[in-house]
Amino acid sequence: MQLALDQLTVVLTPRLMRLRRMVIGEVERFPELGRSLHDNGPGRSIRRMERAFAHYTRIGQLATPDPRAAAVQFNWILMAAPTSAAMLLGDAGIPKPAELRSHAAEAVRIFLCAFGPDAPRVE
Repeated sequence: MQLALDQLTVVLTPRLMRLRRMVIGEVERFPELGRSLHDNGPGRSIRRMERAFAHYTRIGQLATPDPRAAAVQFNWILMAAPTSAAMLLGDAGIPKPAELRSHAAEAVRIFLCAFGPDAPRVE
């Protein structure tokens, strides 16, 4: 849970949210900026989680048939709502620490319901 909270805390800083808004506003004119922000932001986090999920699946602590897909899903379960609020509402939309902690814990709970070692498999 702490890693999820750390990721939220880093991403949801006012400075980074302002940069993200600016890049999104200019992505059509400067697509390389958008690609760079994606590759070095969510792309990097997803790659790191993919490696971790593959490792924990190998040792039986997770059941992720596709670690990349699981990483993408976890990343956006964790990041979507608080990031959207911060993007659309400005710095005032950045959730408070207690809200971030609660959201991170719920994202981890949801993820483990789907990918924990005892989670039911849907074929």
